[in-house]
Amino acid sequence: MSFSTIRGPLVLAGLCAVLVYAVFHFLGERAGVVPYLLIVFFALLSLGGRAMHGMARDPKQAVRSSMMAMALKMMVSLLVLVLVIFATPRERVLVMALTFGGLYLIFLVYDTATQFRAMSPPRP
Repeated sequence: MSFSTIRGPLVLAGLCAVLVYAVFHFLGERAGVVPYLLIVFFALLSLGGRAMHGMARDPKQAVRSSMMAMALKMMVSLLVLVLVIFATPRERVLVMALTFGGLYLIFLVYDTATQFRAMSPPRP
């Protein structure tokens, strides 16, 4: 995997970290370490999906690997969400669940757009 492949998810993770800090600061909440661990988790999932997509040899296999990567990401993310909900104190569950959902959506949109761009034929 080249640096250009890794650069996108790392930049997005950095932007998400700044966004999480700003939102928690604006709300007057203490962020703690969990939101930043979630950002690392989603960045690693994004890199794993890119690696699976990069191993595809033909367009059909690329579509299958992309769909499989997205399904695996969803299942693993659901497991992590359950862990976050049960490990978080009762008064912070809503904040952590919303943080998780927001990060999940941000990375989902980014990964989907990146994979569609990689699968589409180049324009003349």
